Amino acid sequence: MKKKPTRKKTTKTKTGIEFFSPYPNPHKLPISQAAVAGDFMYTWGFGAVFDIKNPEPGMREVFEHIGGLLAQKNLGFEHVVKTTVLLAPVQFFKTYSKLYGEYFKAPYPCRTTIPVASDGAFLEIDVVAYLGGPRSEV
Repeated sequence: MKKKPTRKKTTKTKTGIEFFSPYPNPHKLPISQAAVAGDFMYTWGFGAVFDIKNPEPGMREVFEHIGGLLAQKNLGFEHVVKTTVLLAPVQFFKTYSKLYGEYFKAPYPCRTTIPVASDGAFLEIDVVAYLGGPRSEV
């Protein structure tokens, strides 16, 4: 089930860094879901465990959560300049990469994908977005 961002809980430091967490944090983890520092927004790792027999819906949920968080600052996937991805098992790289291409268009953000050991199927993505404007075609 897709979670939608709720009210934005915001903390701004004396140095101007803004931390916010619009998604529920049911486990009360000591984290911020996003931070804006200067011209960049950094997100936490959105993760989902997905069904090995039908991985696409669970994987798509991760991308939708990222889109919801970007929207909190009037940004979209076209503002993302860097992604870090954890994926298990690596056999789902093709499915994940297909979805990645649906959400991110050329010129593509820099991407690091790390295969991880897991008892189940898992995808986690964090992003860095540029507040100054979208990536543009070369």
